[in-house]
Amino acid sequence: MQISSLHFVCWALTVSLAASAGCLLDRRTASQRSAGIWTKHGLPSAIPSTYLAAETMPTAFDWRNHNGQCYTTRILNQHMPLYCGSCWLHAATSVLSDRIRIASLRRGATPEIVLARQVVLNCGEADPEVEAGNCSGGSAAGYFNWTAKHGLPDDSCQEYDATDHECSDYRTCMNCGKIVKPDGSWISSCYPVERYAKWFVEEWGTMKNPTPFEIKSEVHERGPIACMVDSSFIENGNYVPGTMVTDVGKKWNFDHEIAIVGWGVEDNKEYWIVRNSWGTFWGDDGFFRVQAGVNAIGIETECTWAVPSDRKVESWGPKEGKRMFPSVVEPDNSGYALGAPDLRSTSGLLVVACVSGVLASALAGFWIGLRRSGDVRRLGDASQQLLQ
Repeated sequence: MQISSLHFVCWALTVSLAASAGCLLDRRTASQRSAGIWTKHGLPSAIPSTYLAAETMPTAFDWRNHNGQCYTTRILNQHMPLYCGSCWLHAATSVLSDRIRIASLRRGATPEIVLARQVVLNCGEADPEVEAGNCSGGSAAGYFNWTAKHGLPDDSCQEYDATDHECSDYRTCMNCGKIVKPDGSWISSCYPVERYAKWFVEEWGTMKNPTPFEIKSEVHERGPIACMVDSSFIENGNYVPGTMVTDVGKKWNFDHEIAIVGWGVEDNKEYWIVRNSWGTFWGDDGFFRVQAGVNAIGIETECTWAVPSDRKVESWGPKEGKRMFPSVVEPDNSGYALGAPDLRSTSGLLVVACVSGVLASALAGFWIGLRRSGDVRRLGDASQQLLQ
């Protein structure tokens, strides 16, 4: 198919206008945006800068390597498999996922949880009371507000595909099995998952024109924060890996949102360690450095933080019925409940110990009976609006 010169010019102009519009689209009301520093929503808690002193902050701090442990989750790419103006989504997802990991590691748990950012693309505009955004823009503040109400599963429930899909149970947490046809071939069958974990935001807030100490104290005590910037100084090859962004005194065009994960000092200049959402092949393995204390590229103009909840496992989706990989195991006819007990409770641990003991005894007897023939069977149940 041939494309006329006029069609090409129209297409190029559309792309150019979309890119210049930026992926930061703040959907808060004017009164919400004009509120002072540390606008808070949700459960009350002490703000770190109110109980810490500036001299208590270390010279350098980095959540990627704190006391020999990495507390940050993996670098994401908002533009794969399609171009999507979702920097707001990725900054907020990384902030919340990092904070979940920090809380988890402090308790001794190690699994990395990355929240399902695709769910916010699918459902971020479905609730007019808490709009978050879509591939045409949004904000971390909107994301945190939306997650406080609706919660998010991890990304084993919904893979990111950079597309605004419909909001549904299926587009919140899905799984697929297979249906075997009479001729022995099979087809894939996908469905909404019934029971899975969600994480909510317990409280979140906005920092307007924060001082370096206010940023440091929040990052140091509770985890990374999302901040808006002017991306024109780092895109199109303007950022050279290993250098520091020092552009100041401009009229900023806030079109991008990033996350601050720490700070350092080089040549007597303090800098922020900044996470981007353009893949590990960009910048310093997906990160870059911005001079601190001078509002370089507008990074100290407005930042947002959030406190995640513990995970909540419930039947958020519709009944699954009989599935190849069920999220809920139905009781069998023997009267023994096969569902997983609550391991956080004493009674749950007793059930696990009791069932484990019974199974161990049964397996030992079964093993002795089969050992001579060598017929060892495997036992188990046949049973996851910024454009730059």
